[in-house]
Amino acid sequence: MRSCVAIENMGVATAQPSCALIHAMKGIFGAAVFLWLAAWPALAADRGFQTYDGDTTRAKFRIANIDAPEIEGKCTYERQLAIKARDFARAWLAKGHVTIHTEGLDKYGRVLARMERNGEDLGEALIRAGLARKWDGRRHPWC
Repeated sequence: MRSCVAIENMGVATAQPSCALIHAMKGIFGAAVFLWLAAWPALAADRGFQTYDGDTTRAKFRIANIDAPEIEGKCTYERQLAIKARDFARAWLAKGHVTIHTEGLDKYGRVLARMERNGEDLGEALIRAGLARKWDGRRHPWC
């Protein structure tokens, strides 16, 4: 199921399953983002935005409050847990309206965000399911 992101106000975006294109960029913030993306296409890609054409853009976010195992992890256990975490996140995101709260950039320039549905935080849900850890400022080995 595809989703799109509509920037509603500074720092908050909303994702709706079954939505195919970016809905709108509202107000001065939206205009500023549009101009910034137009002026700096390489930086936009580095910051999690992938623009196909004038009306189609995808955004990538890194969940801000967790450390999850990596798909290309160092051991079989980490790789298997990463697949379970990915599948859990996909199912969680597909269940309904999701609000994305951006929190800045990490040291690699990725957009950090918390994702919320009906008051439940995706990162906290992954932690409760045993598929992620609370982020303490650095990665710890899974193996």
